[in-house]
Amino acid sequence: MFIAAATGVTDRQQGVASGIVSTSSGVGAVVGLAILVMLANAGTEGLSGEEWRIATAEGIRTAVFAIAAGILVTLLIALTVRTPRKTPVAR
Repeated sequence: MFIAAATGVTDRQQGVASGIVSTSSGVGAVVGLAILVMLANAGTEGLSGEEWRIATAEGIRTAVFAIAAGILVTLLIALTVRTPRKTPVAR
């Protein structure tokens, strides 16, 4: 991640590029965790006992499916965006 962010950046701006990547990574982790907790807790308001445990388990299942969907979307984007290798011409 850091190599990709620093590629093409001048030596003088390497620190800024690294700082932006670090900050973005931290913010992304915080926002992602907040969304997953929101999904896991959806539908648990006012419940208690066994109903609360069932609703929590269903919410966690939803959060896991969201994680799996995010991984799949990331994989598809990575496969679409990557640049093909140039093959050397045989002489």
